[in-house]
Amino acid sequence: MNNYAWEQYHEFIKYTHRYRVRLGDDDVRESLIQSGVRKEVAKELANIYLHCRNVLYRKSKWERNNLYAFLNTKKQKEILIDEYRKEIRMRGLEGHHTNLQL
Repeated sequence: MNNYAWEQYHEFIKYTHRYRVRLGDDDVRESLIQSGVRKEVAKELANIYLHCRNVLYRKSKWERNNLYAFLNTKKQKEILIDEYRKEIRMRGLEGHHTNLQL
């Protein structure tokens, strides 16, 4: 997959999480196969989808933002880091988690 296709796939994963779309990895795999993706590739992409959804579901806000940042471009990642640091300052928690790296 090229970079644009990966970005679109990442956006799809974030969208399904954000709006609580109930799709299992089997649904994703079958949809990809029907769209012409080879079975082996569709299976791998469905596994990635399931893994990302599980991570987003089970993690704290910071960890979700961390994954979103991984899925986003560098500029968006910088924006997320800045927003997180502003939130830390507003809560008076500066120094607690501000040394986290994405």
